[in-house]
Amino acid sequence: VYYTSEYIRAQETAGHLGMEGAKWFTEPYIRERDMGIFCGQSDGDRAELFPNESRYSKTDTYYWCPPGGESIANAC
Repeated sequence: VYYTSEYIRAQETAGHLGMEGAKWFTEPYIRERDMGIFCGQSDGDRAELFPNESRYSKTDTYYWCPPGGESIANAC
């Protein structure tokens, strides 16, 4: 049995694995956190572009939410 997230891109990637006959199931709990404005940026870029948000993100790692994104608590 194999699982993939509900994201279409994850399902498409799974399809390229060439596992003919495999049983694939989608699982909503397998997904990545939406990082909002931080998406696709390195830690250094985040610190430079959004210094206040970057500092605050380290003070409350579970409930902190990047602008336009979701906290770890939200993702859970």
